[in-house]
Formats: sequence, structure tokens, C-alpha cells
Amino acid sequence: MIKNNLITGLLLISLALFNICFGQTENFEIIEGEEVKKGRKDYIPAIKRGDNKVFILKSQLSYFGSGDYTLEVYNEAMNLQSSNEVVLPGRDMSITRLEHLEGQLYVFVEEFDKNSKTNTIYIGILSEEGTISGELVEISQFELESRRKVNDFQTTLSADSTMFLITVTPPELDKEQEVKRQFITIDLDLQEVENFEIEFDYLEDNFYISQTHLDVEGNIHMLSYTSIEESKRGLFFKEVDREAKLLTLYDGSNNVEEYDFPFQDSEASYISQIKLKTDKQGNIRCAGFYSDAKGNSTKGIFSFTIDSKTKEISEISSKPFEESYLNEFLTDRQLKKKKKKEKKKKDNPYERLHNFKIRDLVMRDDGGFYLIAEYYLYRVTTTTDANGNTRTTNHYYYNDLMVISVQKDNEIEWNKKVSKYQHTTNDGGYYSGIVFGLNKDNSLNIIFNDNVDNLELVTHDNRTNMRYKHLRTVLVNFDLSGEAKKTLLMNNKKSNAILVPHLSLTSKENDIILYSQVKKATKLINILLN
Repeated sequence: MIKNNLITGLLLISLALFNICFGQTENFEIIEGEEVKKGRKDYIPAIKRGDNKVFILKSQLSYFGSGDYTLEVYNEAMNLQSSNEVVLPGRDMSITRLEHLEGQLYVFVEEFDKNSKTNTIYIGILSEEGTISGELVEISQFELESRRKVNDFQTTLSADSTMFLITVTPPELDKEQEVKRQFITIDLDLQEVENFEIEFDYLEDNFYISQTHLDVEGNIHMLSYTSIEESKRGLFFKEVDREAKLLTLYDGSNNVEEYDFPFQDSEASYISQIKLKTDKQGNIRCAGFYSDAKGNSTKGIFSFTIDSKTKEISEISSKPFEESYLNEFLTDRQLKKKKKKEKKKKDNPYERLHNFKIRDLVMRDDGGFYLIAEYYLYRVTTTTDANGNTRTTNHYYYNDLMVISVQKDNEIEWNKKVSKYQHTTNDGGYYSGIVFGLNKDNSLNIIFNDNVDNLELVTHDNRTNMRYKHLRTVLVNFDLSGEAKKTLLMNNKKSNAILVPHLSLTSKENDIILYSQVKKATKLINILLN
């Protein structure tokens, strides 16, 4: 009897310690892997989720870029199963992308040949043992003037995950150079499907494509940004204001179409950001921010649907943010400045939000979606001391979140704020940012590192800088009505694990893989969302 009571007591203590380390597990289950030693110069180009495995591609940082590659394979328990050196056939080859589809690892490889001055991209299938199955298949090759003036390759996966789209951007050699892009599609059998070149009515110096999307009908949608000429303030001024545009190249056509959006709000003068995704019904869902001023500012949200078969835009919706919502993102000092400017009737920058980046559109089963935007700012400061020594500091800000629910008919249902302050220097924002995923009931989960003082506060005004010993990993859950609840997910003080958001991923429904740092080791944690 005493022995049974002792065992029961030990089990209860273990459960209590687990809950202290990882929070309550009402809406999620946690599978924690074992620690794996981390090399001082380890660099991770890719992490991918397989059917019942996780693949991590590792490299070694050096002055000449990445070095040799290693492929680590983790099992369902998130424990290291194997680690093998990746053998590439060429000495000057580097891996640019890794994807796991239909039970196979697809690898994209780039090779620069300084003797022939050519740059070549390949695709191949990588085994779990780190070897290329068969031979690499050449996608394209280009002659170059120098290694610094190379073609840029952007690889994306089609909406139905059956093809790769490679967008090739030539090097900019002249400020009057007209925009030209090459589009190549490759199927999962490594066969080329299409290969063509398109010219645009823009100059290369004023144009870039931020996202390409190959839909289920073979149409290529491009989210692009063009420079606003009036914002160019001199020869050496590099930060120009840009306007977002949606361009589409329909299958079988050689002409790029630009969409015009008849917004309901008269203040929608400029599109500052736009994002698109294919929903579960095969339609293209687009949403973004608009403003009444040039540049990266936000005053309202818009949303619409594109029928990929008929090419028609439907269910256009736009809505300005209420002043009370905009004010939630301003500090007390900014609110005072806003009131002063209102009295003077001058242009008021505090009437709109700045520096918010749309991270994703998270599709729901009911036909609606969540739009998640994060405040992001990178700036550089330079100081000089009395002895003339100069110090340059890189600042990374990953701050408050905007969470917006959009219904099936594109009507904006609700918009909420999540307070977050992540300011770090000279680290690339390694522990900053977010990870997100859906529960089976379509409620939204957002995971990030927060200060220990904010564990139960969804909104707050705490502006304490990030410090490792004060960090805790939290989960904020939004139900369908917009009600939010914050839960401690990982207690750094107890478990020694701290989330690395940009290396974590959501690639399966209701399943998140968290990559965490444990001093001089790493650990994978699988969050199963119920």
C-alpha cells in the first residue's frame, strides 16, 4: 500500500513538473525530443516535415559561405535517428532549397563555375543517407560577368504541390534595364513542363516581385512592388516608398494582366501590402493593407477572391480600421503627439500604422481565413566615442501583432491586437518572430517568446528588452469569436529550452514543429493541436 502511494505521488509530481515546464495541455499535446549537441558554427538552411519524420539540413558557416552539408533525420518521438554527410557531385555546389513531397526529398543546387563564368541550377532527389539518387537534372545555365552579378533564382511550390515554379531574375547591369523574367516549371518526376520568358513594362531599378504563386489552373500570380517616383529623395537615398501590385500571367497567354481594385473606402489611395493564397475550394484569396499615404503604412484592410477559371474578381471588401484600434498600437507618447497634430490640423502620421508586415493568410475549413501581421523594423545605428572609435549596431524589432478574421465572403469579422516587444541587437532576431497553426476547431494558435512578466497578458505596454534568462515561450489561442487566451508553453527556467521561431514550421494540419535552443544543444518539440 505504501509502495503504491509512493508511486502515485511520484507520478503526480512528474505531471506537475511537466505542466510547469510546458504549460497546460488542454488544446494541444507535446512530444519533446532529446537534446542534440550543436556545433559552434552550425548553420541550418532548411527544416522539413516528412510523413512521420523531420529532416534538418545543416551546414558550417565560414568566411566563404556555407561549407559541407549534413542531413539529420528525426523520428516521430523527435529523437535523432541518423546523421549523414550530403555528397554533392561538384566542389562549388551549394544547396538553395529542400522540399519533402510524396515521400521524397527534393533538393535544388546552384553551381558557380569561375573558369567558364557560368551559373547553373539543378534539381535532384536526396536520400536519407545523404546521397543524390541518380544524377542531378540541369534546370538552367547562364553566362555571367562576375560572381556578384548573377541571376537570382526564386523557387516556389504550386498550390496543389505537384510542380515547382522557378522564377529567374537577371542581374541588374543598367539602371535603364527593362524588367524581364524567366519562368520554368518542373514536375515531381524532374521533367520540365514549361520554360518561357516574359517582359514587363517597368524598369528593373524600380520593380521587384515579392511572391509568385502557381495556382491549380497553371496561372502565375505575382505580388510585386514598384517604386513611387516622388519618394526618391536624392542620388544616395536607398529607402524609397513602394506601392504593391497584383500581376497575373494566365496559362497560355503572353500578356501580364494588372488588377485594379475598386475599393469601397475613398481613402484607399495606395496599396501598401498584399498577400495571396489558394483556399481549399481552389480559389485565389487575396488580402492586404491600404493607406491614404505613400509608403509602408496601414489605415485599413481589403480582401477579395479571384476565380482561377473565369479570371473574375468577386466579393471585394474593404474596411478602415477604427481609430480606437489604431490607438491600441501607439504608446502614450505617440498618443500625445497625435493629439497635438490634430489641433494644428497638420498631416498626422499617427492616424495610420507603420512597419507592419503581413506574415500569412491562414486558411480555415469554413472558407474564411486569418490574416496575421507583425510589426517589423530593421535599423542600423553608428556611434563614435571620444577616441574616434566607431561602433555600428544592427537593431531588430519584432513587435506587436495584428490578428484579423476574414469570412468566406471576404467580410472582415473582427480585428485584435497581441502585444509583443522583441528588440535585439546584432543577432539577426534569432529568438524573435512567431510560429502559428490551427486547432481542429479552426481556432488560431500563435507561439512566440515573451517576457516572464507578461505570461497571462494578451495586451500590455511592457517594453522590456529581450533577455535570455527572462524569456518564456507562450501560446496565444484565438477562438472563432476573437476571444484570446494566453498559455505558458515552455518555461525556459525549468526546461532550458527556448524557441527559435524562424527555424520552426507548420507544414501539416494541426501539427507544429518547434526548433529550440538548449544552451549548447538543440531540441525538437512537436506540438499536436487538438
